[in-house]
This record gives sequence, C-alpha cells and structure tokens, in this order.
Amino acid sequence: MPRFASLLLLLFTLHACNTLNKEEQPQESATTPEVTPTAPSSDILIVPGERVGLIKLGMTPEQVHGILGKPDEGDAAMGKALSTWHTDSTATKQHQLNIFFVRTTVGEEETMRAQQIRVTSPDFETAGGIRTGSPIDSIRRDFTPLHRTAFYTRENQETAYLFEAPADGISFEIVYPDSICVAMTVHEKRLSPKNSYLPVHPTLRYYDGQ
Repeated sequence: MPRFASLLLLLFTLHACNTLNKEEQPQESATTPEVTPTAPSSDILIVPGERVGLIKLGMTPEQVHGILGKPDEGDAAMGKALSTWHTDSTATKQHQLNIFFVRTTVGEEETMRAQQIRVTSPDFETAGGIRTGSPIDSIRRDFTPLHRTAFYTRENQETAYLFEAPADGISFEIVYPDSICVAMTVHEKRLSPKNSYLPVHPTLRYYDGQ
C-alpha cells in the first residue's frame, strides 16, 4: 500500500478512535461551559503559504519521498516535475496528492524544490476547518479577497473554477451548482499561480485580462 494511502488510513483510524472515546464520556450537565474545538493535528493541518500536513513548500523530492514514498505517477521536463500520489485503489472514493517541483537555486546549490502542493482529500484541513467539501461561502469568511481566475472541465464533464487567495498562499477549485471545494493548493504567499498553476488540468483556461 502506498505511504500516502497508509497515512490517510492511519489518520482515519485515529479520528475514529477519538470519536469513540468522546462518545464513551459521560454526559455533562447543561451548565458545563462549551468546550472550544481543538485545532487539527499537525499531520493533517493545511497552513496556507507553508505546508499540507507534513509536506512543506521548499522540500526536495528526496525529502518528500522519505515521507510519502515514491510517487504513483510522475512527469518531468525543462526543470519542472509533477509527482502524484493516490489513495489505495480499494478506497471508497479516490483522492490524490500532487506536488509541483521547480528547479531553484539556494545559495550555490541548484535543486528541485516543492513550489505547489495540491490535495483532494477532506482529511486535511486548515486551522479554521476549511477542507475539500467546504462551501465557498465558508472559504470566503476565512480568505479575502478571493479571485476567480480560471476554469477547467473535469472528467465527469463538470466545470470547475479556480479561486485564488494569493496574499494567503492558497487556491481552491470549486464546482457548481453547490459551490463546493474539490481541491486545495498551497503555494507561496503573494504569488499567484496564474500561468504556473501546477499542470494537473489539461483544459485549464484563464479568463482574459487575468
């Protein structure tokens, strides 16, 4: 089983155990103060402009492989590379993690480093609880301004729209009519991925003048 799939399975198991433990706790009286929800654990936390779970922007392919294992798919050319990890084929719904590497120079060292990280699994979320499956109204409450910059056609022929929050370092792929997020991409803050959005959608088109 690929490490990405194993990681998701482990996260699901831990979530189920925590839920069970909470259900086993005795019910407290109505006068008990409301408990503030705990923040997501570091393993599943999306930090805009920084990381998705344990994978951080700026990591080399070797560092990423040490966490996720070798990718299930890969494509490289002209100093750029796209790596993709899939959930286990037996999963009820398939999800993927995409990492776009670009050759950069740090000091005197030139190497490939993660520039964008895209995730479709709802197991990963921001500190505010935004994840795939969140409605755009909730996303707008946490990320403003939010700009619609591009669109593409999905495999099921639905049209998805790319919304960017460049100042925060995150982008969202939204489908209508329900206005639901189907993917999230973390990139550098104040860097719009326009014309450099990781190449996972062959039909991606930007609006004129953007």
